[in-house]
Formats: sequence, structure tokens, C-alpha cells
Amino acid sequence: MGMVFGKICVETPKFEVVQSTDEYEIRKYSPSVVAEVTYDPSQFKGDKDGGFTVLANYIGALGNPQNTKPEKIAMTAPVITKSSEKIAMTAPVVTKTGEEKMVTMQFILPSSIRRRRRCRSRWTRGW
Repeated sequence: MGMVFGKICVETPKFEVVQSTDEYEIRKYSPSVVAEVTYDPSQFKGDKDGGFTVLANYIGALGNPQNTKPEKIAMTAPVITKSSEKIAMTAPVVTKTGEEKMVTMQFILPSSIRRRRRCRSRWTRGW
């Protein structure tokens, strides 16, 4: 799981490069299914990455999967985090509207998973 010497060893979403320069790429991604958790970092002692453990438990990366089957789901990259923090345009992020302290984290699920599953977690909001 993860990267070894700069090589990604997990599935990544398929994309088409729409435009490319020396400084950036604009990509069009294929539709994907995600597991998502929205939480207040104070629930995890202020850790903005606290949702990672919730999602890792859901897919079974940290032991027995905590999804409805229960079924292990392969890890993919990237992990997406959305925060309502304002960040300078030199480093833009996708921001989800809502309460200012809330953070949303997503795992993109493997392409073999086509249907939406419900994450049974006390941290999940907005389903």
C-alpha cells in the first residue's frame, strides 16, 4: 500500500489530459465511487486527518472491514481531503460548503466497485 521509491503501487483513477503546460495539467477523470466521511477535527483531538482511520476501517486496511458485507476493499490513490479553510490561490483546494470547522475526506474506491455503499460510521454526515 502506498508508494515505493516514487512508484504508486495501488490503483489510481483513469483520466484524460485535456490541457498541459510545463506548470500544470487539466485532467478529465472517469466517474468514480468514493467512501466519504465528514467530521469536525476536534472529534480527533484536532487532527484534520482523523477521518483516515474511519475510512481505513471501512475498507479493512486496519483489520476487519467495517462495511455492510463485510468485505475487504483495496486501497487506491489519492486520498482526497476537503476543508473549508481559505488557502491562497497559489495552492487551491476543493472546498465543501458547510460548517467552517468541518473536514471531508474521501477514498476513491477501486474501479471494480460500481454501486454506492453506505458507510456505517458515527462520523458520517450528509448521506
